[in-house]
Amino acid sequence: MRERQLDARLETAIRLFPRVRTGADIGADHGYLTLALLTRGIADRMWTTDISASSLQKAKNLMEKNGLSARVRFGVGDGFKAVGEQVEAAAVLGMGGVNIKNMLLEQGHLLCGCALVLSANTEMPSVRRTLMDLGYQIEDEALTEAGGHFYPVLLAKPGLTQAYSEKELTFGPVLLRRPADDVYRRYLQKKARDWESERGPAAEMKRQWIREEWERVQADGRADL
Repeated sequence: MRERQLDARLETAIRLFPRVRTGADIGADHGYLTLALLTRGIADRMWTTDISASSLQKAKNLMEKNGLSARVRFGVGDGFKAVGEQVEAAAVLGMGGVNIKNMLLEQGHLLCGCALVLSANTEMPSVRRTLMDLGYQIEDEALTEAGGHFYPVLLAKPGLTQAYSEKELTFGPVLLRRPADDVYRRYLQKKARDWESERGPAAEMKRQWIREEWERVQADGRADL
């Protein structure tokens, strides 16, 4: 079977997804993530869910085409409510940050300590804050770029040892420790432009964080202002 080429965000999610016996792809749409996790030997079995039955049918068709239907269970419904058993890891990608936050808060009792691979289209700081409130530690995070937009993808597991600062919630605690690459530098430039016209103490604090990050990047010898 031949796997289709995936975008940077999906590839990053696959890289961060831990090796499991049973995983879940929440809001799976076409099912490309499920397909990759199974064919690459990252998951033995998958729950593949979507709130839309017509979208989930695309994933069913893809699994049938690739001979994987026996290794997948499908569920139509809202988030983790559509997963019929405990899973070791789950991915939630491509939703707005508020939707992911609300899902985690309302359905936290259904997580059962599973690892989470998350990426929101917007409001990623609120997703990180929710993970902290639920006692999840962000173990890894990567920044991807597509069409001028930046998409953090993170891996979180239960076991938070120390609360995150506002700066860590805004930028990502792992990204703040990692040597800056070209994507992160472009991200800093975009955030500097976005926050330039904001006013008030909170806005000035964010601009100060940008200055601190530029100093760190320059100290690494990897950036030109």
